[in-house]
Amino acid sequence: MSKTSAEDFNSNERIIQRATEVANKQFKLKMYHESIKLFTRAIEFSQTLDYSQIEKIREKIYKVSKRPPYLQHGDTIYHPKLVSLYDSRAAGFLKLNKHQDAINDSREMITIEPFSPKGYLRLGKIQESLRNDRDAFKTYSEGIRFIESGRKKLNLKFPPHYIEALVAQRNRLKLKFLEMMQKKKESKLIPIPEFNVPMTNESHKTSFSRSSSRDPLDSLPIEIIDLIVRQLSFSQIIKQCLLVSQRWYDVISSLSVFNNIVIKNNSRINEVQNCMKLVLKSKQLNNPYNKFQTLNSLKIGYTTISDEKFIFKYLFTKTFLKLIGSLDLQFHDISIKQIVELLQQSSDARKVISNLKSFKLQCVLSPTYEEILLTSFLPNLQSLLLLPAYHQSNHYSIPKDYKAFNKLSNLKHLYIVGDIKKSHGNIPFQSFFMEGYKTFSNLQTLQIVGYNFDEINRVSPNFNFLQNFPELRQLIFENNSNFTFRSLFKNIDLLERSKLKLFAFREREIKYKEPLTIYEPIHLHNFFHTVSILDLTGSCITYHGLNKILGICGENLTQLSIGFCANLIFQRNPFISNHGQFFDFDSLVTKCPNLIKLYLNQSTDFCDFSLTKLISAIKTHDGLKFLKTLDLSFNSGLSGYLLLELLKVRRIDHLILHGIDIQLQTINYMKTNYCERVDCILEKRNWREYGVNSYDPF
Repeated sequence: MSKTSAEDFNSNERIIQRATEVANKQFKLKMYHESIKLFTRAIEFSQTLDYSQIEKIREKIYKVSKRPPYLQHGDTIYHPKLVSLYDSRAAGFLKLNKHQDAINDSREMITIEPFSPKGYLRLGKIQESLRNDRDAFKTYSEGIRFIESGRKKLNLKFPPHYIEALVAQRNRLKLKFLEMMQKKKESKLIPIPEFNVPMTNESHKTSFSRSSSRDPLDSLPIEIIDLIVRQLSFSQIIKQCLLVSQRWYDVISSLSVFNNIVIKNNSRINEVQNCMKLVLKSKQLNNPYNKFQTLNSLKIGYTTISDEKFIFKYLFTKTFLKLIGSLDLQFHDISIKQIVELLQQSSDARKVISNLKSFKLQCVLSPTYEEILLTSFLPNLQSLLLLPAYHQSNHYSIPKDYKAFNKLSNLKHLYIVGDIKKSHGNIPFQSFFMEGYKTFSNLQTLQIVGYNFDEINRVSPNFNFLQNFPELRQLIFENNSNFTFRSLFKNIDLLERSKLKLFAFREREIKYKEPLTIYEPIHLHNFFHTVSILDLTGSCITYHGLNKILGICGENLTQLSIGFCANLIFQRNPFISNHGQFFDFDSLVTKCPNLIKLYLNQSTDFCDFSLTKLISAIKTHDGLKFLKTLDLSFNSGLSGYLLLELLKVRRIDHLILHGIDIQLQTINYMKTNYCERVDCILEKRNWREYGVNSYDPF
């Protein structure tokens, strides 16, 4: 190893250690906000190191193996102190009563090091503090199971106190549950006195002496019980009602209330089976003559990987439930190919989804198999959302001699969401886009996020794939590779959009300026004239190009998002000459009189002077009368004083100011006098950190 490289990874480690030391001191001084900021920066810096640097840090500084023994080749390697940094930041969040942020950090710890007790202990204690003792018990148990499996199956070695700490916490809760159950058995309900008996002191004593428990099922008619149970969620029925007694189980399972089922994350096969058996029993009691019972909606979150295949097969072949509404499935390692093959083999499996209207599926993608799934097994589908598994593995296999271009006239909404950090190759249904003109004849929503458009770009210059979607109302593109305005508007004369209401185009990176000068006004008019929601966040559009679009659809617009556009430049002081290059608020206010929401987050050179121009335009034209939401996040040159001046001119219900350092007293004054809601989180520092992929429905 060269002297330079040794200095590099030593200096990187010193930066992390120094930030951690200062953060710990701030924590001890009860300066929790500052402590959290430093821990966040240390976390982010550690995540910028490449694998070779982390391996050297592990080996040379911490004297451990280059990579944990349980990681496979290609798995992500993390800095050895990353879990401790998340743990410390979670402690800071708890001090500020930000429980959800602390929970998120705890879950991140478990993801990074599933064989370390720190994440389980931290998450369990938070759940206990929120009085979720049952969830805490499951968390401790899961930690014990993981560490034990690592010791037995992977031959990992841990200090004895690793498991002892988790076992102690789990046993403490177990004892607590047993004591509560004993108290319930010993306690009795006080009977309600009869109304015709006067409550003298003597009768009051007598009533207590004759106290006996009374079951509500004895007093309430079945119709009332049915109405009450319908107000509860499926998890509340499972956890609270069915465990009271066998009689409660029998009565409640006989009700026809199980139509919308949600099975929580990390469920095991036996939990899923018990839920499905309960639902089927209830359905059969009310409709005993059908083998398949109908269910409106079913959502199953991520299950444990070891049980995933069993749950997948059980769901499609053993439940005997026919879904007529929506199905939401999230898999780590099940592929579309496996789903298609099971459907081809099993008629029972086909009955489960043949009447499905909405399908949200996260799994391992298998090119062209998604086309078979859609055209062969989902004839009544109206909405499909497709998302790759987070651990996308190599299940790629193309079926032989596949030619299926069925007309999918029922499909109205198609959401294809990729991963902006990885390349997933071809876009699902890409062949349909390029060849099947009538395949999506009634599609109203098309959303593509995080994919590569190389293949579509190579098609004939006389072809635009958007011409295959004549009925579009919503068109959304975000963070796609090799897809710009120019590739979007290729052969724009083919694109006449008489029904388009929402158009969103967020580019992955800005490589050039787009003034739209090469496009004829008539063609832009045909595309934009009905748009009422326009989102060009993070695009290459210039002010000239934006002004051209606003001249077409400005009066229709109720929402405009133009933050993070590098080529939309705002005037930052009065001494810079304006040759038509700066953003003109007078033009915006006059062309867009009906705006309800305006997003100007992290805009180029937007500052107090820019805000004075906006205030002046509103005063001059009495503009933005209907504005309810304004986002000025990450424009660090803004001051609380001028924001108050803006609110005096035009009251705004919802003001968003993330990443802007404004005094708490000023924010409270805004809430009291001008706004119903002001969002201002300093820890959010830029658009890329929290706004990217906001169209991702998951």
